[in-house]
Amino acid sequence: MATPIVCARCIAEDRLGAFLDDGLFALHDIEIVGAEPALAKEVLQRTPGIACFNPYEWPVLDRAPLAFVGYGEDEELIALPGARAAVEERFGEFGWDYAPSQYTLIFKEVNGDRYRVVIDLD
Repeated sequence: MATPIVCARCIAEDRLGAFLDDGLFALHDIEIVGAEPALAKEVLQRTPGIACFNPYEWPVLDRAPLAFVGYGEDEELIALPGARAAVEERFGEFGWDYAPSQYTLIFKEVNGDRYRVVIDLD
């Protein structure tokens, strides 16, 4: 028997959700707190996953989930002042100096300029 394949388009167009009868499923091992329910569902069920090792809380501002824009090892992304400031602030919360890292997940508002950072502590 062939192994079923789920493509990114099937996920984005909610065909996977329809196949699963819109049951309680998620494509991420995350928590999403404070987001509009429809937007939370879009992140949990219609957004392909992000490479990380541990569960984390998906950043939300003003009831809207932020968009994942890249990892902390992306020099062009880190060169953006807002992204750099958010990364340095987050590292500072741990008492660390910033260093490029694939374990740094950077998120940005969809219709704004605010950034938030999750550090995937392994």
